[in-house]
Amino acid sequence: GAQVGFTPVEGAQSGGGATTDMNGAFQLSPIENRINVLSPGLYAVTFNKVEVDKMPAKMQAIIANAVEAASADMSWKAINRYSQDYIELQTKDKVRFYKTPDSVLQKQLEVFDQVDNKKSAENPMWKEITESQKKYAERTVRWYLDTQVGARMAYNYYFGKKPAAKKA
Repeated sequence: GAQVGFTPVEGAQSGGGATTDMNGAFQLSPIENRINVLSPGLYAVTFNKVEVDKMPAKMQAIIANAVEAASADMSWKAINRYSQDYIELQTKDKVRFYKTPDSVLQKQLEVFDQVDNKKSAENPMWKEITESQKKYAERTVRWYLDTQVGARMAYNYYFGKKPAAKKA
């Protein structure tokens, strides 16, 4: 369920001066007089912190739940819309999509490490942020990899090309 609070959360990031935890909890901005409500689908809604602070806790909880519901709605609509656009781009517009080769992705990681090492040596805040993000990613991606079943096998089973029938 939604929570309301103003405590920092490891790995939480936002485009503005405020952040939220992954349950949609409000986070106080140290430099701006606003808060964001960011729900798990990563859709943000910005509120005036002064006005939200005046609201009863129940109203803050209602807002947090409404934002979470809107985010879920937007996530579902995005999946529907993006998948339709993907098909249209391929069929109508003849756009061809290619998976980025793993070798290119691996090289990007290596180059990022070089940049990260340089920036971390120059800027303690950079180092603190990237270490926090890596710690968060280590925990959450490990959970994801250990608990989520890939969809490719089921997709290929139901929708992949079937082998030609054997002649009798």
